[in-house]
Amino acid sequence: MILKDIIDVAKNEKTKKQKANEAKKLATGVTIGVVLGAAAGILVAPKSGKETRADLKDKTDKAIETVSDKVQTAGTVVKEKYHAVMDTVHSVSEDVKDELSEELKNKEKDAKEQIEKVDNVIDEVKDGSKNVSKEVKKTADNVKKEVKKSP
Repeated sequence: MILKDIIDVAKNEKTKKQKANEAKKLATGVTIGVVLGAAAGILVAPKSGKETRADLKDKTDKAIETVSDKVQTAGTVVKEKYHAVMDTVHSVSEDVKDELSEELKNKEKDAKEQIEKVDNVIDEVKDGSKNVSKEVKKTADNVKKEVKKSP
């Protein structure tokens, strides 16, 4: 059950990474499109070369700022997701460790109980063998007496 949880967490992490990559590609494509569209619009606009270059510089600066903000936001989201996944993995591994530790304690307890039962059986066998030995000796003594009494 716990192994399944770990596998699910890994699959979810992989899916999130793929989605993040797709989002980055989309953001990059949109940014490039905006920059190219702005550049084309500026170049076709009926302004002087000096005004066009100033507009182009302003639009480029804004585009760079937008891309920088998006990359920074994406980086923050990725870091948050990474930490969330790592917290989950840590939590699951702690749960596994706790469950295995508990199971080991139970097995150890069961083994001790079995050893105690075996020790009890051994003690009973020892007591029984002492009794049998006494009975055999008693019977041998009785047989000796009977043999001595016989003519």
